[in-house]
Amino acid sequence: DVYQKRIFREKVFDVDVQDGQLNVDFEGPDFTCAVSSFVAFPLTKAAEGEKFLKYVEGRRRFHFDNNSKRVLHRPTGDPLAPTDAVRRRGYIAFPREFMRELYYNDTPLAAELGRPLAAHAFAGEIEPVSVCLLPLEDLGKVTVTVSDLVGPGGTIPARAISTSYLSYRLLRSNLDGTVHTIVPRVLMPINSVNMPKGIARRFLLTVHTPADARPGVYKGIAKVQPEKGQTADLPVEFTGHWGTLDPL
Repeated sequence: DVYQKRIFREKVFDVDVQDGQLNVDFEGPDFTCAVSSFVAFPLTKAAEGEKFLKYVEGRRRFHFDNNSKRVLHRPTGDPLAPTDAVRRRGYIAFPREFMRELYYNDTPLAAELGRPLAAHAFAGEIEPVSVCLLPLEDLGKVTVTVSDLVGPGGTIPARAISTSYLSYRLLRSNLDGTVHTIVPRVLMPINSVNMPKGIARRFLLTVHTPADARPGVYKGIAKVQPEKGQTADLPVEFTGHWGTLDPL
């Protein structure tokens, strides 16, 4: 539907032939004038002609499906057992270490449930806090915002935290693209995205730790606001360490 119907857009005309001969000509510069095929049939056989065109479309799909293969990610995670409160909310929220991928068809691990959103960094370091959501129903557009992070040594302001989501994209497995998969690939600098039922999604709260940040645990809230479903305040715990990293 995405590729073939855009490329093979049939143009259909009824032509009144007066002299018994149908003359067809195609004009255009260079390669922009390209005709894949030409089909003609009398209007008295319109039903047969439409049947033939449907047959051609079916054969295109048959050959496309034989030539193009989608190798999808094998789901990981534990079986779902949401509580009544989580079902009413409409989604499961959980943390995940940002170096561990979250695919669209993954579910959370049991060990990830019930934990705060956590990360740690040295002063001056940029570090992401991972917010993972699995919709149990269609949520519409979901927006994630974050509060100031308050700790014993001061505050990391919300303006020092940028929010993005990971976009799933097609990835070719070979050069001609006839074999492909779908992976979390592009970081979109937007804090909201549409979330249909069953498609897991990851947001990243990227903390730009101030250069003068004192060590300690900074706490705040990540607010999840869906168009459909209940708002949730997720606890964030960001640990600052003594010392600084060497400059790049």
